[in-house]
Amino acid sequence: MKNINLLKAYQKKNEGAAIVEFALLSTILILITFGIISFGFVLYNSIILEQASKTAVRAGVNSVITDEGFTNLPPLCESTMVDTDGSSAHAETTAACIAKQFTDGKLISLDSSKTPIIIVSSTPANCEPDPACYLTVNIKFNNIGIIAFDQIDSNAETSMYYE
Repeated sequence: MKNINLLKAYQKKNEGAAIVEFALLSTILILITFGIISFGFVLYNSIILEQASKTAVRAGVNSVITDEGFTNLPPLCESTMVDTDGSSAHAETTAACIAKQFTDGKLISLDSSKTPIIIVSSTPANCEPDPACYLTVNIKFNNIGIIAFDQIDSNAETSMYYE
């Protein structure tokens, strides 16, 4: 009889403990889940930026070699959206527009107004395309994450010689 009374007293003291434990652990689990999702966004965007920079620099160099670049900016590529140093305008404009078109609609962000910053340059400065010069495409994107995981920057840069 004593054992039964002790068991009932013990059961009454444990009421609500599961709710408190769940509240404490669910907060941590939710943060971990949002962290994994945000990290996935950043990783995906980094892969897209890397591929865009590689594709753009290859297109820019090939446009000079084959002389089939954009003499005017193509549709969906406004001059205010690309930044070139003007030294090799043909290749730089081609690379900038390819990078812009490659990233349009592919990057994941919770802020739809965010766009990548595309910087295209030839090195050394004011260099006309020849094997001693190279084209560089740098793309930056500020990822907007979830809760505590926002404002993570992604950056991709690719350089290629005019050969």
